[in-house]
Parts: sequence; C-alpha cells; structure tokens
Amino acid sequence: MKKKTLLVFFGEYRTFEYILPHLKNLNMVDIILSTWSISTHGLDTPHLDNFYLKNTNIENIKNKLPNLRVIVSDNEYFKNKSGSWRMVYSWKRALDSIQSDTKYDKVFVQRCDTITNWEIILDKKIENDILYIDNEYVQREVLDMVPFHLVNEDSPKDSLWVDDKYFYGSFSTIKKFVNLVIIPDDIGYGMIHDVLGKTLLKNFNFKFLKDIDIKYRIVRSYHRNFIKKLEEKSIIFSELINTDNSYSHEFDEINNPN
Repeated sequence: MKKKTLLVFFGEYRTFEYILPHLKNLNMVDIILSTWSISTHGLDTPHLDNFYLKNTNIENIKNKLPNLRVIVSDNEYFKNKSGSWRMVYSWKRALDSIQSDTKYDKVFVQRCDTITNWEIILDKKIENDILYIDNEYVQREVLDMVPFHLVNEDSPKDSLWVDDKYFYGSFSTIKKFVNLVIIPDDIGYGMIHDVLGKTLLKNFNFKFLKDIDIKYRIVRSYHRNFIKKLEEKSIIFSELINTDNSYSHEFDEINNPN
C-alpha cells in the first residue's frame, strides 16, 4: 500500500476557518485538527470574549474537507495548564490517534491560525531520522539579539531556539519528538522554545525548514476582513507569501486597530 502524507493542525481554533481557503492541495492528504473546546482571539484582541467551539463549526469544516478528522479536548481537563502545555498535548492526541505506524511517510504539523506553503513538502524527499524545524542556533555571544524571555539563562553556550509554528518529518520521527517533549506545569512565557531545543539537541538530527523555503503568515483576528477579501477575489494567499507583492505588503501592514 502506498504511504500517504498527514497534515496536522494544532492548538487554539482561533482563525482556522479563515486560513483553510488559502491552503493548497488539502485534498491530497489526510488531515487532523487537534484543538480544544474554548478558544481566545489571541493576545492581540483581549477585549474579545473567548468562544466555545460548536458542532456547527466542526460540521461546516467537515463538509468542505471530508478527509478531515477533528479531535476536540475538553478545556476543563487542562484549564489550569499553560498554553505551551496545551499545545504539546494537542500534538500528542493527534499522533496517538493514529493506529498504524506505517500508514504515513510524512507528517507536517502546523498551528491552526497559520497560512503556509506546506504543500511543497509533497514533492520533497525526506530523511527518516531527520526532524525539519524552524529557527537556528542561538549563540551566547548574540543573546542580546534575542528577546530575553526566549532563552533560559542556564542554557549551554550552544542552545537551540526552536519555533513551534510548524515542523515536519517522517511519522516515526515526529511521534518520537512529540512524546519526548515534557512541559512543566509552571513553564514561563516563551520558555517552550528552549524546551523544544533541548529535546532536539539530546535526541535528534535536524535540518532547518528555511533550507526548503517554507513560508508562513499568522492570521490574527484583525486580519479576517483582509483574508475574506482575498477569498472573494479567488486569491489563494499561500501562493503569494513566497513573492514580493502588494497583497503581502498590505497584510504585513495591518496592525491591531485597538
């Protein structure tokens, strides 16, 4: 049986419905959405109330994506946990739900509120024991270039700061990585990047996603009207984020209006 690619969306639901029309080749893969029952609109819009993920939200998406499977965790289970803990938990629920370790040859994992050109991995050959990640080594000599809360003061001279917006690799490598990441209940803001880096340094070979030109845009609540406007014009934003164009500039110039 020919192996397939799995696309995993994780984390708070946020603007998930808005990004879907701007992602390509979703019909070519299996998809899992692993989220939780209550979502905020993000730190950029604290004046908006949290919203509860309803069955109508899920059914609307499934009607558009029959290859989508949805895993919704009850927010009551981890209401006192940090956002980083919840994020890693959503990774684990998605990967642990796969019955066969041989069904997928590639897994791409990304945030629910992010538009990427993820589809370029479909034609990429991957090394089975490599984890493909975002961001680079952070040398102690250049820590002044990195926000202070992103690097643990106890980090070794060669510390790896790893972003958590997206990563990919073989199914076995992704599952191993997800199960090895241990998040303390009281983890400080931004320290997830250091935890991910230490997990990688101790257990994995890795390559940077910048080397295969993965691009992204995080879609905040205040981007919704812009994204809807592109959809009405039948413009797929993921086709534009690789290029220098007026739409990308307009998106980047939109700031929180409040």
